[in-house]
Amino acid sequence: MKDDQRAGGGASFRRRLGRTVCHGFSRLAGFLAYAATAMLLTDMMAWDSDGRIVRRYLQQSETPTAGE
Repeated sequence: MKDDQRAGGGASFRRRLGRTVCHGFSRLAGFLAYAATAMLLTDMMAWDSDGRIVRRYLQQSETPTAGE
């Protein structure tokens, strides 16, 4: 070990730990963005032309009322 080198390298460890944590949060944000986009696209495809949710998408077995 050189005379000017600190034992343990604490600063580099903290730097690597910080990068790892930031990278983890970045990946998590990316996954959440993909999930939100997929849910939005699924919801957009589920709307029919009248603006009502398609019953087949919701898997509801109730019969439509006279108001619909």
